[in-house]
Amino acid sequence: MARPLGTSAQTIDHARLLLIDLDTNEGVSGRAYLFCYLQAAAAG
Repeated sequence: MARPLGTSAQTIDHARLLLIDLDTNEGVSGRAYLFCYLQAAAAG
């Protein structure tokens, strides 16, 4: 991130973002996102 976000408890200088697009054969579609700023919670 260009400028870190922060509070008195923690500074966030990077975050992982996962974007998901889903289209099924039945015509159902959807979009979602997952935002993770804790390294311990992010795999890989």
